[in-house]
Amino acid sequence: MALTTYGNTAPDAELVVLYGNCQVPFLARALAMADGGASGRGYLCVLNHAPPGHDIEMPRREDLARCKLYLEQYDSEIFIRVREELRDGITRQCPTLVFPTYMANFMWPFQMPEPQPTGDARWPFGRYPEGDQIGHWLRDKALQGAAALDAYMAQSSLQMPDLDARLAIDIGHMQRRDSRSDVHLQDFVLANFRDQHMFWTFGHVNDQAVAELACRVYAQAAFDLGSHHADMPSRIRAAAAALGGMGPHQCPIHPRVAEHFGLRFWQPDMRFQWFDRHWTFADYMPRYITRDTNW
Repeated sequence: MALTTYGNTAPDAELVVLYGNCQVPFLARALAMADGGASGRGYLCVLNHAPPGHDIEMPRREDLARCKLYLEQYDSEIFIRVREELRDGITRQCPTLVFPTYMANFMWPFQMPEPQPTGDARWPFGRYPEGDQIGHWLRDKALQGAAALDAYMAQSSLQMPDLDARLAIDIGHMQRRDSRSDVHLQDFVLANFRDQHMFWTFGHVNDQAVAELACRVYAQAAFDLGSHHADMPSRIRAAAAALGGMGPHQCPIHPRVAEHFGLRFWQPDMRFQWFDRHWTFADYMPRYITRDTNW
């Protein structure tokens, strides 16, 4: 998987190196667009994962030597090789800023890795990249349409976990990530997740969340970047709005989850983007259960 640099791509340009998950390119693009090329700086993204069938590509040593600021997303030990190789290649004098990731597992209590991915050139992670425990269990029942949806709603209601406990677990994770980062996000998430469609999947967020993270990173990194512009937050928010949210799909939210948490942006007939389609929860779930490809 090719590395991506936003802003100045010249081979001798000063670099900000960003490491982390799929939120990193959106953060980098927002910062680069707000920068507007005035600094002559490039924003190099190094992801901790790659699409199926691809390898993670690491920067060359000479590129890491150009790094003037290293932005590291707080990470688990799963991807320790990538992170440690980056740390080893960046000069000791290079300032480092750690920021947390956005995660909201509580919004999708039956979420799991999709056990039957059907990826191809157009759909590298499959047409249904988000797995669902109840939906997957129902695949063996040969149900279609309304019958599949009715069975899903009945079974998911029986197995619905304690949603407040799930939220409490995620709050604990947010607190831990914040405590180990220079930038904090828990306050923003808890103040806003009910009012805006912030989470599109458990780890993909809307443009407002990307902008908030970028603004908080910039506020902490301005000194190390050698610049502090009073209008940078407004430029970051405008850039993020122009880019839009993360990715081509939004995982539909279970009606009981939406009602339990009092999600004010949600409506029973709310349509969620699913690649080039817009489906309600009732449209989506029977298609997921049957792995419908007629779209």
